[in-house]
Amino acid sequence: LGSPKHDYFNGVWYEKGFNLNDSLNGYLTDPYFDDSVGSSMYCSYVLPIHDRDGRRVGVYGIDLNLDWIGQTVIAEERRVKAMEFYVDPQSTLDEEDEKLFYIQILDSKGDKIAGSDSIDSKIFKDKLKESFSASELEDLKGTPYYVNYKHLGKTGWTLVVLQHKDMVFMWGAIIAVIILFFMGIGIIVIFFFMLGAMTLTQLFG
Repeated sequence: LGSPKHDYFNGVWYEKGFNLNDSLNGYLTDPYFDDSVGSSMYCSYVLPIHDRDGRRVGVYGIDLNLDWIGQTVIAEERRVKAMEFYVDPQSTLDEEDEKLFYIQILDSKGDKIAGSDSIDSKIFKDKLKESFSASELEDLKGTPYYVNYKHLGKTGWTLVVLQHKDMVFMWGAIIAVIILFFMGIGIIVIFFFMLGAMTLTQLFG
């Protein structure tokens, strides 16, 4: 792959990997598009190489194809999408461009690595410095979403999960119905038990 296009020694990934102070923890690049092997998004993980005298002589790098991340995010969004029939039919989710659930993975600069294109990742950039944010209700495109942010280890990436307000509360409603159902059954059982006890008391009392 060596060519004028691939000037390894002046690459940011090479310089940062070569100059690492902690040789046990490598440098992970932000995702980039590479068409030299396959037209896909990649990131690289780089560690310095030392000779027998401990001098740095180069770097060892692994290129990671990121297609699987996009496929995983799409599969998870589709799985959650299948639950939309639980939502109130009068919900704003009837509109075609709205969904219950979005996932985005952002790099250290706030650019989208994978996830839905329906939500502009730029609106999350001011949140990237937070290590973790609990659910916050935000109005996005006129639609109320609860938004969670979570840093992904030492990658510098951020996972953003958006859940429509109706989705957050629908399980509470479902659980309430289930509780009421079993309470009703319990009341009926107690009623017939007491009725039977009273009948036996009258017969043998």
